Amino acid sequence: GRPDDAVDLYRALLGRYTESLYRDVALYRLGTALDRAGKLEAARVPLWTLVDDDAASDYRGRALARLGTIERSAGQDSLAVVVLSRLVEVDPERAAQEDAWITLAELELELDHPGEALEWSRRQPEGVGDPARAAALEVEALARLGRTSEASDRLEDLSLAHPDRPELVAVARVHLGEGFAAREQDEDAIEAFRRARNESSNRETVARAAYGEGLVAAKAQQWADAEAAFELARDTAPGSDWAAEALFKLGQLHLRDGDTAASRTAFSSLADNFPSHPLAPQALRALARVFRQDGRYDKALEVYHRILDEYPEVEGGATILSSIAYCHHEMGQHEVSIAAYEQVLPLLEEEEQAYARFWIADSLDKLGRHEEAATAFLRIPYLHPSNGQLAVTAQLKAGEAWEHQGDVDAARQIYERVLAAHGAGTQWGDEAARRLERLDRATGG
Repeated sequence: GRPDDAVDLYRALLGRYTESLYRDVALYRLGTALDRAGKLEAARVPLWTLVDDDAASDYRGRALARLGTIERSAGQDSLAVVVLSRLVEVDPERAAQEDAWITLAELELELDHPGEALEWSRRQPEGVGDPARAAALEVEALARLGRTSEASDRLEDLSLAHPDRPELVAVARVHLGEGFAAREQDEDAIEAFRRARNESSNRETVARAAYGEGLVAAKAQQWADAEAAFELARDTAPGSDWAAEALFKLGQLHLRDGDTAASRTAFSSLADNFPSHPLAPQALRALARVFRQDGRYDKALEVYHRILDEYPEVEGGATILSSIAYCHHEMGQHEVSIAAYEQVLPLLEEEEQAYARFWIADSLDKLGRHEEAATAFLRIPYLHPSNGQLAVTAQLKAGEAWEHQGDVDAARQIYERVLAAHGAGTQWGDEAARRLERLDRATGG
């Protein structure tokens, strides 16, 4: 239980007795001690030395097995595959003891290499490891490859051969259902998910199956069925990733139905209860959009700041800063909005820059700085000509700003320019014509 002391002693032994018969075991145990001490980088050195220096060593296979474990625990799945593949090649007996073929199949699935996973699961020697587990991995690999008919047959074999492994069969059936869903075999997918729910006593498996059901139902626009399935996933395993995924989908469904209160509850629950889940920042963004839809820009502003505080490396941070500036605009805090937009403007993509300039100009107009506003509006068509709809809207807003300034002639020129560019009978041409008529009535022209 004192790995650091063991490390010092093994290093002393290796340094003093370089030709000792115990060199191989010392290298192996040094690597093991460093691994147990949490020093993974240092642990690799003696283990690779052992593997590369002595092809005849009895500890070579053990070292490769230990390296495979180290790489997998470090999240280096690709390296783990390389190491364990070498173990299978140089020491099949040790590979059998370590159940290397199944581990390799699992790693390849984690790397989204179902074809390679299928090969490893089928290469497992007879009488080695867990044949039921190997069959279940075959089902998953075949399902991911879209070979659902083969996957279904293999699952049937697994079910008949191992009636004592209902949980393993249920998980494999979920994978089959996901394969059916990916191939748009919706009826088969629903049947597989429902059977898995009935066969399993594991809450997470049931939740995953229910979540799959919900996705299929939502794709078919069977909204009530989708909502019921997502609620089942949420309630069955409330602390699982499937509950988090279901909450996000429920938030979207409720928003689609116009139930913004329920939508806020779902998105807030995901963000509050699953802060480390990949969907948490997206849930907060969705929550902010719902608040904006309800006109509650102060609450949206709080949520945007929360995203930046809790997820400082979040993707699309500039867009969030732009959204903060927009909320200030809608709350009538125009000086703050202008400053915020100007700060983030260089970081935005072109379309977002165009909208930022539009709201800066609008804020200037609302602050009574009408001449500056008109100039700012008129810069948009020249700086962002590809954004046609916004460009025309900006020209019309420039005309309004000139009207607010009292410069009717400047406003008239802009409206005439829009009418000439778009012509009567078009949305923009007709709007410009209406404004010109209004000016004529107001001025007696």
